[in-house]
Amino acid sequence: MTHPDDDRKLGMDKTISRRDFLHGASVSAVGLALAPALAGCSQSTTPHSAAGAPPYYPPGLTGLRGNHDGAFETAHQIGFTGRTNWEPVLEAETELFDLVIVGGGISGLSAAYFYTRKNPDARILILDNHDDFGGHAKRNEIEAGGQRLIGYGGGQTLQEPSSYSPIVKKLLDEVGVDLDLFETAYDQEFFKRNKLCGGLFFNPEKWGENVTIPFNLGFFEVYIPLADSPLDLATSSAAMPISQPAKDELLYLFTNQRDLLATLSAEEKRDYLYYTSYRDFLADIVGITQPEVFELLQDIPGDFATGIEAISAYSALYYTGLPGWESAGLPDTEPMEPYIHHFPDGISMVARLILCKLIPGAIPSGPPQALLTKPTDYSKLDQPETPVRLRLNSTVVKVERHNTSNTQTVGLTYVTEGAAY
Repeated sequence: MTHPDDDRKLGMDKTISRRDFLHGASVSAVGLALAPALAGCSQSTTPHSAAGAPPYYPPGLTGLRGNHDGAFETAHQIGFTGRTNWEPVLEAETELFDLVIVGGGISGLSAAYFYTRKNPDARILILDNHDDFGGHAKRNEIEAGGQRLIGYGGGQTLQEPSSYSPIVKKLLDEVGVDLDLFETAYDQEFFKRNKLCGGLFFNPEKWGENVTIPFNLGFFEVYIPLADSPLDLATSSAAMPISQPAKDELLYLFTNQRDLLATLSAEEKRDYLYYTSYRDFLADIVGITQPEVFELLQDIPGDFATGIEAISAYSALYYTGLPGWESAGLPDTEPMEPYIHHFPDGISMVARLILCKLIPGAIPSGPPQALLTKPTDYSKLDQPETPVRLRLNSTVVKVERHNTSNTQTVGLTYVTEGAAY
């Protein structure tokens, strides 16, 4: 976690937009919307690395697909044991590249793309320690019931793209991302049209009743254009199986309009909210005392995967959408853009579109709609005859400059399958 001063250097003192977030309800909606489009994907066209051999096709693998086994062991030897000697280093090739990029995520692929725009004849090698390209932009494919289901295993969304820099907008446009397409591709009225709102479930084991109270709270309101709850705030609170003092405090938390941090300057307020847990903010500033209120909000922080005692008040209010914004005296913010800019395979589509420009033979070129059902031919990623090559399962362990009287080169050592090259 960085200090707020560091955040401000990155422009994070400005209005906070919502980070990429996935909620089960939105997955269901997207799945329903995509079902017709994926109905024709029943036959797999997965490339095979050799006749009779299983295909090398990471999107079809199961298990943990982030920093998977094989991706981190070499780097851990450097970081944890201080290893510096990788002898014997095998001379796999003597070919010179104009540019070698360490990391094949979207940043690495973009670096290659920008370089080729200025140097069309450049020879480029991209090295990545994972078994797939894209970094956090992962694509998943699952064979089920005779159909190939396509989804994402990492980043989902192009979040609020209107705020992107001109460079990023130009890149997306050049590789074929039509942001206007999302306006009609995503059914933004699905929940409202079907009168679907959020709800809080109370189980009998903890709360003594088995009941769901219509209630839009937190991530529900932030990311999904839900229908309004049929019950107003007071009626919803009254129907909850909690004590009357807890109902009163909960209603106060949602309705208080007075700035309870008015004695602090804007910077002091920001620092306080940054370093104070949301639970302590509720107890010390808002005056919440009833255990049932804390318990009710405990698991709402969502993808923080922790409770309100471990999430900062700053994050809870700005990102998670938990109540208390007015009590903290925070300023009004502009409405966020619709949360609609996601492909069926997430932002891996962006990585694949860039790869189309770098190594055309690996993926057929075309718009995202055409690429969606087209698999990547991983056998084409690292071919000697192509100007740009992408080498997976390769962890760079050493970079050194070589100077002679008339030339300057850089040598890289990387490890793959236990051997250094």
